[in-house]
Amino acid sequence: MPEELYKGLRFDGRSFYGKTVSGAFEGCSFRGADFTEARLTGCAFADCVFRGARFNSAHIERCVFTGCVFCGANLFLAELCASRFMGADFTEASLGGALVSDCDLSWSNLTGVSLDGMSLCKNVLEGVSFRGCSLKKADLSGCCIKKADFTGADLSGALLTGCEAEGADLREARLAGARIDTAFAVYYALFSGMRFE
Repeated sequence: MPEELYKGLRFDGRSFYGKTVSGAFEGCSFRGADFTEARLTGCAFADCVFRGARFNSAHIERCVFTGCVFCGANLFLAELCASRFMGADFTEASLGGALVSDCDLSWSNLTGVSLDGMSLCKNVLEGVSFRGCSLKKADLSGCCIKKADFTGADLSGALLTGCEAEGADLREARLAGARIDTAFAVYYALFSGMRFE
């Protein structure tokens, strides 16, 4: 359990460059903060705002983010491991080159985010909004994508085998060259507006 509780504090623009961050944070603001190469281990964040924050090459492990806002944040080459991002808002965030492994992003919002070529395999993505996302050649194998919304997403060349996909919405999604298994193909054949050309 985190040792210290920080509640309602403002860390806007603060530099955590290369530092180790610990503790529990509730209703705190980290707008424009710099977490480049920082290590966040075992932290808990509830209803915190990371709008425009930089997490370049940061290492985030065994952390819990509940209802947090990452709009416009930069997570270039960040490592997200064994962490939970429940109901997080990642709209307009940059996740290029990020490593996401053994994470739970249930009910998060990634609308319009570019996730081309990313490995998201074996993560929990239940209820996530991928509306309008570019997921070209992304690896979603073994993911739980139940009730996820892929409306208008580009999944060209994506790997979608072994997914738990009940209730997911792929209307108007592009699946040209996507690698799917029989169960996935049968399930999504029920949806209209799918394009395989």
